[in-house]
Amino acid sequence: AFALNAMLFFNKGWPSTGIRIFSLNRFEYNFPDKQDYQYGSVLLNSIFFSKKIFPRFFGILQCRGEWRMRDSDHGAERENSGNYLVILSPQLSYSIAGSWNVSLLYDLPVYKNYNGKQLTPKFSVAVSLTHDFDLNRRSTANPLGKSK
Repeated sequence: AFALNAMLFFNKGWPSTGIRIFSLNRFEYNFPDKQDYQYGSVLLNSIFFSKKIFPRFFGILQCRGEWRMRDSDHGAERENSGNYLVILSPQLSYSIAGSWNVSLLYDLPVYKNYNGKQLTPKFSVAVSLTHDFDLNRRSTANPLGKSK
C-alpha cells in the first residue's frame, strides 16, 4: 500500500533564556492495498517546550494529540479501529559532541477514546540515540564546491 504525508514544523526560540517552543504537525493518508484494506487517516499534532538545564542537557515537555480514523475493509469501516489520544511526554536530552543526542522519554496518555475493543497503552518509556548530519558542508577553500 502507499500513503501520502504532509508535515508542518514551526519553531520559536529565545537563545538568551535557553527556551524554545516548537510544533510538529503531520497528516497521513493511506491508500487501499491489494486486498482492498485501507488504514485510516492519521493526524498528529505536537507542541514542545524545551529548556536548557545545564550545558548540553535539555528538559523537554511534549503535549501530543493523535487522531486516527477508522480502517476500512472492502469499503466497510472496521468497528475496532480508530482512536483519539492526548499524551504528555516529559523528556531529558543530552547532547554529545554537538551532533549526537541521547534522549529518555516517558509517554503518559491523559485522555484516551478508542472505537470498539482495542488494546490501549497505560504508558511507554523510550531511549533514543540520534545523530545530525550536515549535508550542506562546503570546502572553505572552494565555497561553491566546484573544481577548478
